[in-house]
Amino acid sequence: MKRTTLKHSRLFIVLAAVFLAGCTTSPEKRAANEQQRAVEREQNERRHEIEQRRNAEEDLRHKFARYSTAELKLMDTRYKDLRQSSGRDVNLTLRPVDRLILGDSDKHNVEHILEIERELLRRWKAGDAEAYLPEFEPSAPESKK
Repeated sequence: MKRTTLKHSRLFIVLAAVFLAGCTTSPEKRAANEQQRAVEREQNERRHEIEQRRNAEEDLRHKFARYSTAELKLMDTRYKDLRQSSGRDVNLTLRPVDRLILGDSDKHNVEHILEIERELLRRWKAGDAEAYLPEFEPSAPESKK
């Protein structure tokens, strides 16, 4: 019993020494450590955002790989026509009961339009001239306009 108590007390002394050594660092060193951690955290967040964006692009590429550019443009046009002909405001706030009955079809259609347009933009930037939409005009390089 005394042997475990002795081990515990030695461990406690070592941990206390380590803790006190950490507490006795200079304010400049602590500030530098804190700044280094902030820089590392920001770099990790940027890497994570880039990875998420890359994964989202890859997911879209796989989702629309089976469709030709002409088919995507036709789908884009049809979804836009459907959205305009629905007669409902996309930003309309519905009660939960109405959502169950009507669903979020407008929101769903807008999401499809955005996905299709992102894929068409990716294809257009990759050199597919057929994928061009007039909505790309602000982001069009001078040689493509």
